[in-house]
This record gives sequence, C-alpha cells and structure tokens, in this order.
Amino acid sequence: MYIKTEQIRRLRREKDFSQDYMAEMLEISQPQYSRIENGESSIDLEKTSKIAEVLGANPLDILEFEDKQSYYNCTNSGYYLNTFNNNESFEKEREAYLSQIKELKEDKEFLKQENLSLKKMLDKLVQ
Repeated sequence: MYIKTEQIRRLRREKDFSQDYMAEMLEISQPQYSRIENGESSIDLEKTSKIAEVLGANPLDILEFEDKQSYYNCTNSGYYLNTFNNNESFEKEREAYLSQIKELKEDKEFLKQENLSLKKMLDKLVQ
C-alpha cells in the first residue's frame, strides 16, 4: 500500500491550504508534512485518515494498493509464499458493501411506507 503523495498535494492546493496549515491540523511540523508530500516519510493509517479528513477526501482516494501483495505463511512444515490480488479482493468487497447499502436503503423506504399505512389504518380504527 502506498500513499498517493501527488494526489495529496493536488487536493491541498485545490483547497488553497498551505503546508503550514496541514501540519498544524496533523499536529506535526511543516518540514515533517513536506516530507510526507514529497514521499520522503512514511505515515500510518491514522495520519492518512486525518489527511483525508482535513482535505475532505475519502482515505481510499489517497491510498494506492499494489496489484498483488505477497506474504510469507509459516506452518510447521515450512514457509510458503502466498500471493493474492488486493485490488480484486477489495473491489469485490466494496461492491458487496455497496449492494448491501442499496438493499438497506430500499428496506428502510419500504418500512417507512409500511409504517405510514399502519398509522392510517390505526387512525381509522380509533375514529
């Protein structure tokens, strides 16, 4: 996973934010912030999220995932190199969440309409 430093710089300039302002918001020095934008300093996900928040961006807009990422899996019988596609896995998971959100919104609207119908029926019974 990499930080899209050019994207951060572009978004900051679009917002007309200075590096001093960004550094202040992140509670770091301006030279430290400059090193982040220049790709000379690594940052954790918490700082990445804070940068995105200050810039009004989605953290995924400033992160770049490798097409494939490798890791070593240690078992009693030895080490195995496993490779998986982060982007493909991420996109499938994202699509599943978006589909679930859509269904929940539809359910919410249905229940809202059902609630109104039941209230009308109850009002008729009470009268």
